[in-house]
Amino acid sequence: VMQSLALEGGRSGILLSGFCIIVAQTFMVGTAKICGEKSALYGRKILFLIGFFSVPLRCLILTGLLYLRDLNGSSLFLQIVILSTQVLDGIGAGAFGTMYILVTSD
Repeated sequence: VMQSLALEGGRSGILLSGFCIIVAQTFMVGTAKICGEKSALYGRKILFLIGFFSVPLRCLILTGLLYLRDLNGSSLFLQIVILSTQVLDGIGAGAFGTMYILVTSD
């Protein structure tokens, strides 16, 4: 995501590249907190599966968005929508990180 945004827009590409990190890390922290609190209630498997399936879903959405960008050209709106796929990346990273520690400590 970061490379596709940085190559497209010059100065705005650099700004959007920074937002890639900020968005993913913000959602990773939130997801890790939720997974830690709710793992006893919902079980570890279901939370791990949510994290596991969020990454391929992100890849499918990103592939479609990049295809649209190649067909229609780049716009700021499309770049922001591409950036929003980092939410799913953060969810996957937060769930994997938390569930890995909880499962191996059992």
